[in-house]
Amino acid sequence: MDLNSTSGFCLAICYLLRVTPGDGYVHFGMKCSSLCSMNMGTSGRSACASTGRESCPSVVYTNQLLERTTLLVLLCTCLGLVWTVEQPAGSVLEFYPAWRWLVARMCDVIGPYAVSKTSFWMAHYMSQTPKRHWMYSNSCVVGRLNKGSLSVKKIPGRKPITVRRYKGKDGRTKYQGTKALQGTERYPVAFAREMLRLLSDLKKHRAILPPLPGNLPSGQEMLGSLPSDFGRDEFSCAAVSKVYNYLRGGKNLNIPSSWRAVLPPGFL
Repeated sequence: MDLNSTSGFCLAICYLLRVTPGDGYVHFGMKCSSLCSMNMGTSGRSACASTGRESCPSVVYTNQLLERTTLLVLLCTCLGLVWTVEQPAGSVLEFYPAWRWLVARMCDVIGPYAVSKTSFWMAHYMSQTPKRHWMYSNSCVVGRLNKGSLSVKKIPGRKPITVRRYKGKDGRTKYQGTKALQGTERYPVAFAREMLRLLSDLKKHRAILPPLPGNLPSGQEMLGSLPSDFGRDEFSCAAVSKVYNYLRGGKNLNIPSSWRAVLPPGFL
């Protein structure tokens, strides 16, 4: 499922809305090539410049993917689902504005332990490379993925060479991924089994939104009270207007009469 395509993002939203509220689990293994430290020379990303060089096509693609994934994580939270987001260690995800906004809002509403982060070695789950990972979740149980320090004996078989180091024309050391690097994108079966083993506890100990007050205005009133130029800079790359126009132009779209007065025909 390509979240950066309009139809793919809409399909992801539809899938989430079909999950039973309060009884579902969603994992996001987001493409990380532009977010990892190895790509820093190309992407220009760092903790202080997490959005990177926006003139670079791979950075533009990843920024949109990251912001749309963040919106899906927000939807999962609102539906009471447990979610996990996996990234390689060194990813600048946690410094990206949209992700920081989400974590801050969740902590404001739910409490300081609304989002948990843990680190673990994938070699503990029979990966061919050590590969340190970070995992974020709205359940503290995700911390059980950390099996402690790594022994070389835990790495099965011969370690493939995933990175080539060489000297550039400027005399600086440079890095280039080998063909073996792509194979590390796939999760080992042992890791999938561990996630399945933890599933019931992940759902049991998820961070839950507090109950809504009984005097909330209707959805139409809340939407109608927003200014016409309402938006958040943190999600400027998500291109949500394209998604809205795609859905709004559907031939089989059936909008309830109570919503027709407040839903615009489309956005430029």
